[in-house]
Amino acid sequence: MGKIIAAPTAGSCGILPAALLSVREELGIFEDRTTMALFASAGIGLVIAQRACVSGTQGGCQAECGSAAAHGNFIK
Repeated sequence: MGKIIAAPTAGSCGILPAALLSVREELGIFEDRTTMALFASAGIGLVIAQRACVSGTQGGCQAECGSAAAHGNFIK
């Protein structure tokens, strides 16, 4: 079995995949662009992790969902 990656956090891990799949289906985006969006999302995740809290324990549920929204913004 492979690794399970909860991106960006375990509490908000459904937001990024749902956004990726929805945009991909609606706009007909190819898989390579979706993959590049994941790399861009990882980059924004590094910035967020160094400058803000992403944990629901620290910042509440909105910190997790806000972080996920920022990740998903790089899909377009």
